[in-house]
Amino acid sequence: KKAYRKLSREYHPDRNQGDEDSADKFRKVSEAYEILNNEEKKFLYDAGGMAMVQQGDQADPMQDMFAGFFGGGGGGNKKGPDAQLRLKVTLEELYNGEEKQTTFARRVVCR
Repeated sequence: KKAYRKLSREYHPDRNQGDEDSADKFRKVSEAYEILNNEEKKFLYDAGGMAMVQQGDQADPMQDMFAGFFGGGGGGNKKGPDAQLRLKVTLEELYNGEEKQTTFARRVVCR
């Protein structure tokens, strides 16, 4: 994060108005930061580079919208983030440790 902040300030278009080279570097720094902070994109990048990340983005344009709901995929032995669901329970059920069951859909990246 520290390196991203430093480079994004250095190459930000507002600081370098009219400099296309700086604008291009700023876009590259932002793309790299986005890939490193997204486990699914990071896995795709490690597997096939930037071409694989771009192919993954084109395959599902709703990816960003649903990533928060379904944990961004995963697969294999690699664990993704924990699923978070809203479930209505009473205070009494919580206190007594009652167990509930539910189902939900999640996205999985096929490899």
